[in-house]
Amino acid sequence: MEKLGLINLAQPKEQSVLFITLDSCRYDTFLIASAPNLKALEKLYRAMAPGNFTYSSHAAMFVGFTPGVSTKFEPYVNSKYGKIFKILNGGLAGKAEHFILTGRNIIDGFKRRGYLTIGSGAVGWFDPKTETGQSLIQDFEAFFYPGNTFSLDKQIQQISQYLENLSQPVFVFLMWARLMFLTITKEHRGVLKIIPVFPSVVTIVEMNVCKDKRFAYNM
Repeated sequence: MEKLGLINLAQPKEQSVLFITLDSCRYDTFLIASAPNLKALEKLYRAMAPGNFTYSSHAAMFVGFTPGVSTKFEPYVNSKYGKIFKILNGGLAGKAEHFILTGRNIIDGFKRRGYLTIGSGAVGWFDPKTETGQSLIQDFEAFFYPGNTFSLDKQIQQISQYLENLSQPVFVFLMWARLMFLTITKEHRGVLKIIPVFPSVVTIVEMNVCKDKRFAYNM
């Protein structure tokens, strides 16, 4: 999907959003990893994914159901109690919602609020050549699919290019894969710090995969 032109710049200044998912990342794997930048955001929670595989989880997250802890009645930590991204008239209202959006999903919702929507996903479910891929990415104005699960450098570079010379808020989605073999460099960290994130709650998905304890270092 090619990068499109800037959209309505007359919107009031909004907070940009960086939404990162770590594919098949177990809580215990992340817990022992050296990932100071992500861990510095906030408390780490042992959260459950909204689906049991990549496509279903992302489809749910794209309508506001992020990973959560069902036993905690806290907004954002439990998406049924309060959502980070709330689609208007989609599901029951929680005790608190941060971004209240209208549209068929959160990407469409941010676009309607004047955001430039940018994404990159590494696994085949995000392949724009497939109908299933299109169902996940069609609302992004710019989306980069690297064609493999070991091209974080290319993903970061492409997102950086999309972010150049922008004067509007952005919603950026970045899905990483093959995390047990990744090293996040200082250059990566510089790009990832461009966009402020709210709320600062780190939820790591508990999955029955990724049993190898090796993980990303210095992330």
